[in-house]
Amino acid sequence: MQIALPTLLLLAGIIPGVAFFNAYFAGKFPRELTSLSPLDQLILYLFWALALDAGALYVVKSANPDYVQVLKCLLGIGPQFPPIPFGPQPLVDLRHWAGAVGWYFVFILSCIVIGALVRRLVWSFRLDVKFRMLRLKPDWYYVLQGRLHGLPRRVIPEADVLVSHPGTEGSRLYAGTVLGFEVTSTGDIKELVLGTTSRHKGRGEEAKLAEIPGARFIVIGSTIHSINMRYSAPDPPADRNARRRYDLASWWRSFRFEEP
Repeated sequence: MQIALPTLLLLAGIIPGVAFFNAYFAGKFPRELTSLSPLDQLILYLFWALALDAGALYVVKSANPDYVQVLKCLLGIGPQFPPIPFGPQPLVDLRHWAGAVGWYFVFILSCIVIGALVRRLVWSFRLDVKFRMLRLKPDWYYVLQGRLHGLPRRVIPEADVLVSHPGTEGSRLYAGTVLGFEVTSTGDIKELVLGTTSRHKGRGEEAKLAEIPGARFIVIGSTIHSINMRYSAPDPPADRNARRRYDLASWWRSFRFEEP
């Protein structure tokens, strides 16, 4: 019991860091693109767990010192609570146990919410573009979305994608608007989704674009040879006040929908 209980407390202390980490590296920040080793992840788990646990203990100590006494009692470094009048003498009052367990689960949910909120703030303020330490490793992730320095938020990324094709043609060149993409477990492009897609046909003066019917055109990542990107964006309002409202609306959409 003396060995198992500290181990359980250690695991309970690390879980908030794990919850925060997984909530942050989700959505627009896929964990597959972080290139973190298992040791790096463990270090981040411990780092965020220590920070979150310290904050939680400070709040709990100020709000209800009884829960701190529960922790001290479990660790064997504090006095026991007054026992229940009848029956066997418990380690601590069961009322404090139930409250501590309930607040612990609230704390875990709070860590998940904080992780998701921090991710959205980093995304909407483009802190990952400004600071290298927050940036995901592959450059193509930012290039495909038009999430680059000097480009506005509301940008339309268009791509010319050269793919290998079985048969006598050897390769084909497609053009379309980048709607999204999927990532493999190794951090490569699994699928690239294009909209309003066309196919380049012919060479020289005979070259032309043939429209491909359909709302979505999926290119398998393993067949992609190269990608050429173009960006277009609507002109912002000329009036200063209208421009501010436009920028604020763009930021809010970026925060809410995690748009580039």
